[in-house]
Amino acid sequence: MATFKLGAIITDIAGSIGGTTLKRNGTYKVIMNKPSGSAYSRLLTNQALSYLGSIFKSWTYLSETDKNEWNAQALLYTFPDKFGTLRNISGRQLYIKLNAQRYQINPVTIDPSTLSSIIVPFVLNTFIYDISSGISSLTVNRDDADINTYLFTVEISTNPLRSPTFISRKTIHSLAVGSSFSVQMAPYILAEFPYWTYDYNTRVYVESINSSGFKSVMQSITMTVVP
Repeated sequence: MATFKLGAIITDIAGSIGGTTLKRNGTYKVIMNKPSGSAYSRLLTNQALSYLGSIFKSWTYLSETDKNEWNAQALLYTFPDKFGTLRNISGRQLYIKLNAQRYQINPVTIDPSTLSSIIVPFVLNTFIYDISSGISSLTVNRDDADINTYLFTVEISTNPLRSPTFISRKTIHSLAVGSSFSVQMAPYILAEFPYWTYDYNTRVYVESINSSGFKSVMQSITMTVVP
């Protein structure tokens, strides 16, 4: 519930209106907003938070030779800043970025002398749940034989609604493969979301990551139910 101070116009507000909270912080006023009925978990949103601390610390234990190698490699790659401008980052930043991204697959420090940013293109073809067989099949097409690891993040609606609210999202599977492939997603979805059925609106986000920790652009596809 919010309280208002009125003059000729509203001069001050404090409290909550719906999902919006207004509060004071010294001389500043802060507005916070989140979807009604949803729970926010930083660890669920960014699972790297659980191991980022150890990666930060590990940089300090690298030899000067290794640090210089990372600094040299950092000059070869650019990344967009918050304005979308491509810029070089420092060797330390590159070390943390790539090792954090690769840690989910293999918690072994990357060798900077072997870095490669090559990512094999792929296309999400179909994501179908067959009611008659009970199989939920995701097919991915690609043309190259190089092996990359694919991460599958599933997002389901809070209820089986026509207009779904997607808040339950988590990376639930990874697969190293060197060709087009098909994945039966239902067992992995049920392992994480035991209440899931095909009635729930479900989408999958897929991204590939190479041995150097470079990731592809994430793609998504929504599940289609067939008789």
